Amino acid sequence: MPKEIKLIKPSEVKGKTRIQRKKPPHFKEVMEEHLNPLYQAAHTARLTVMDGDEKPSDRNWRGMLVGAAALVRNEAGRYSVVTGYNTKRTSSPSCSTRKCAEERILEFLEHHPEHGNSYIVALMVVGDFQVDDDSGKHCTTLQPCGSCRRKLTLADHMRNSSIILTARPPNGDGHPEYIEVHTRKTLVHHHHIR
Repeated sequence: MPKEIKLIKPSEVKGKTRIQRKKPPHFKEVMEEHLNPLYQAAHTARLTVMDGDEKPSDRNWRGMLVGAAALVRNEAGRYSVVTGYNTKRTSSPSCSTRKCAEERILEFLEHHPEHGNSYIVALMVVGDFQVDDDSGKHCTTLQPCGSCRRKLTLADHMRNSSIILTARPPNGDGHPEYIEVHTRKTLVHHHHIR
């Protein structure tokens, strides 16, 4: 992990620091071995919507490019990476719906039997910052939307120990300036307290 990246908890954004609870057993491994590959995979996935002649706003929700990458562990202890990106589906000029990057990953895992007993060790979300629609929170990084937070909370492929990492697209040196570190519980808690 490059030294210029600052790992922060949402509580530190406002200058408050809560006592860090016990980290998941795989936290150190994720940070040392998988952080950069996960970030690069999520960033690459977000650029998927730029392929072709269409403008990004023609293919993604609100013209935002969002990518996600999940580090998935199977029963045998082997890791794989599953990626997703956000899009909007237009069935008619007056009706368009979105599909979030995190939602694509969860659907992929649900519909592929080889991932039946797998779980997400870490999920990286990369996108440009925007104020959260549901909570109104101003965060340092783009965090899963309210709908995705609910889906992540209920997903069979997520564990209490699953790490959720959120980051902005790379700066001039190709790395994010900040990566926020969450669990399902802390992410939901952060957005429900005003």
